[in-house]
Amino acid sequence: HISGPKSDYNHRLLTQDRAMRAGLDDVGIGTLFGLFDYRFEVLAMLQHSAHLEAEYGAGPHTISVPRMRPADGSELSVTPPYVVDDPNFKKLVAIIRIA
Repeated sequence: HISGPKSDYNHRLLTQDRAMRAGLDDVGIGTLFGLFDYRFEVLAMLQHSAHLEAEYGAGPHTISVPRMRPADGSELSVTPPYVVDDPNFKKLVAIIRIA
């Protein structure tokens, strides 16, 4: 997002921290795969999970793994910057589940 409230990445990244500090113990995280190299995204998501576990004694209860798929009216979705094919998508889901 290039404008509006979602353009503040640090604010978005720390949403789970703010929720857990406020007393919520059931948070979720996720990455839209296809916007950057999935290997980096998986590592970053697992680091985020480890941070929550270390800081608050509980990691995320839900991890979402959507990936970009073609959608009418969205040129970016038709040609995502980092395509995640089926074999690599299955691999990254398995890695997240094992971690």
